[in-house]
Amino acid sequence: AGDVVRLNRIRPGGWFGEIALCMDMDRTATVIAVESSLLMMISRDSFRAFLQAANMDVNEVMRKRIIQSFKAFRIPFFEAIPESKYVDLARDCKLEQFDAHEVIFAEGEPGDRFYIISRGQVSVRRDGKEIARLGTGRYFGEVSLVIEGCDRTATCIATKKSTLMSMDKENFRGFFENTPEALADVEIKIAGPKVQIRSIIYHPKALNLFTAYLQSQWASES
Repeated sequence: AGDVVRLNRIRPGGWFGEIALCMDMDRTATVIAVESSLLMMISRDSFRAFLQAANMDVNEVMRKRIIQSFKAFRIPFFEAIPESKYVDLARDCKLEQFDAHEVIFAEGEPGDRFYIISRGQVSVRRDGKEIARLGTGRYFGEVSLVIEGCDRTATCIATKKSTLMSMDKENFRGFFENTPEALADVEIKIAGPKVQIRSIIYHPKALNLFTAYLQSQWASES
């Protein structure tokens, strides 16, 4: 339950399967015909020759699919992002593939990257004990993006061959560079009680609550 996410319903004229051809990786999704369908197929070599002949940017093709995945997975702290900003978000993402039993990161390591499971499954372990098992559409590692000097609080291991989308801390923070109030909202949602005072000051609602608290604790002249 929760591991199956419908990314898209492909209509006549649509296409699929290009990610595996662009990046020499396994299929990142399952495609099922919901009615009798006629498809045209193109081989890997022909596909790459077509891209070259058409002067198409492989990265642009990838970005479109990544944007589609972000929207389908409904990551809470990306839901308020304007449509126009998804292109920047996809540009800064990276697709990574991990084999079964491969460690993605270990407890105690410095945290510098956030992950979303595009396909596969990840075991989250603390002190050697599994505390969660995450499937397609789930995310992890987000705390390290907003809390300075935060080491990994758990070890994450792929339980089967998995494809992950990832974004590093620098690109994540740079994405919100011109909208500090949006970054503040994300930081508060992720960090909770551990949020830094900077995030409260930049967030309009949080600042009002914080101001009201200060006024209740101290006289106005203080």
